[in-house]
Amino acid sequence: LEKITKTAEEFRGITLGEFKKIYLNDKKRTYTYSSMLQYKNALNKFEDLYNTPLAELGYINIKPCVDKMIDTGLKPSTITDYLKRLRNVLGHAMYKYKILPDNPIKIKDYDFKKEKKEKINALNKNQCEILFNNLDGKDYYICLLALKCGLRAGEVVGLTDLSFDFKKGVVIIDKQWKKLGHKKHGFGAPKSINSY
Repeated sequence: LEKITKTAEEFRGITLGEFKKIYLNDKKRTYTYSSMLQYKNALNKFEDLYNTPLAELGYINIKPCVDKMIDTGLKPSTITDYLKRLRNVLGHAMYKYKILPDNPIKIKDYDFKKEKKEKINALNKNQCEILFNNLDGKDYYICLLALKCGLRAGEVVGLTDLSFDFKKGVVIIDKQWKKLGHKKHGFGAPKSINSY
């Protein structure tokens, strides 16, 4: 009771569905369009809890949502990602709004088989030769850049004339072509700091 009374009156009894809107509104300037979509998709997997007050969330009502995801065939890594996103939302409620005394999501509590990481198979020298012998024009150069420089598809498409410094023998990766909004694409920042 003491913990609940510390919560601001306007947030007492706030549901997950109501707080979802607050969270997404708070993050719309810091998250990219695709990150916002990922959070919306993850939170939709917990829509059975939208009418549940945040203070009542716990393993007992989150576990059935996880079981439902397992039953529909989602990979354990995807379910873990969705749980982490929900944990971030509840952490925001806890730290920024002081709605919760602690975060009810403890990932290790959810016992499902961990999938084996798929081994990434790079093309060997012979496979590269076969690929390049069957390509020409733009396709050849796109594949050459992707293979030799390790570029993602969006980074290759984001290359412009200014991306090449032929004197230094350098390809500058400082942008990529990506989804910026609903039916809107354009140049944006690379995926991670290591992409630059």
